[in-house]
Amino acid sequence: MPIVDAHPRSGDARELAPAQAQRWQNALQACLKRSGKTPEQAAQDAKSADWKVAIATGLRLSTTASNPWLAEVLNMGAPGALSRLRRRMQIGQTSGNDALVEEGKQIEK
Repeated sequence: MPIVDAHPRSGDARELAPAQAQRWQNALQACLKRSGKTPEQAAQDAKSADWKVAIATGLRLSTTASNPWLAEVLNMGAPGALSRLRRRMQIGQTSGNDALVEEGKQIEK
């Protein structure tokens, strides 16, 4: 069962090949578990919560997960906003959580 009930749009899980969607979902579930977070917290916490940005950054660096998909499943708003948040974290303008970024990067390796 997907974390969110997505509306069809470019990059969402309904348009992905089943194997690819499952890989992304598995990687996300692993990151959530390791971080001690839940899909419910993703739905409730701020769109720009550091832990969400860290997980999204790690998954983008280690998988082919798209910004639209990540923004949707982590409830982060517009994909463009996620891109800006990820970039700021990568250049050190936000505190973020380096451990979560590293965990996300290691998921597919």
